[in-house]
Amino acid sequence: MEIEHKKHVVDILYGLIEGSARALEEAVKDDFLLDFNLEPEKLEVISTDKFIKNENGSDIWIGTMTVKLIIDGEEFIVTRNWEEEYYVDIKHPDYKTDEDFYDSHKPYSSIKYREIMNSLERNL
Repeated sequence: MEIEHKKHVVDILYGLIEGSARALEEAVKDDFLLDFNLEPEKLEVISTDKFIKNENGSDIWIGTMTVKLIIDGEEFIVTRNWEEEYYVDIKHPDYKTDEDFYDSHKPYSSIKYREIMNSLERNL
C-alpha cells in the first residue's frame, strides 16, 4: 500500500463534518476508483454512536468512526473519536468566542490530523 492511499483515507475521515459510516465507505471506494484507479481488497467503516446534550439542550453526536483498509495484503486502520475532540475543544479558550474556531488550526481534530499525517511521513 502506498502512503498516498493512507493519506487519502485520513484526509477523507478528518474532512468529514457529518455523515454515516456507510456514506464514508462509499465515498472512499469512489475516490479510490477515481483517484487511483484502484479497488481496495477490503474497505470497512465501523462507527459507534453516542449522543450528548449541548448547552442549548440539542443532541450532539460524539461517536467514532474507524476505517479499515487493505491493499496488497497490507492493512491500515485509522479511527476518529468525536467525543475526545469535543471534550478537548470545549476547554479551549477560543471555543466560544472565535466564530471561525472550526475553520482554524485550533480544534483538536486539526491537531490529531497533523499527528497522524506526520506519523505516516516518519514511517516511510
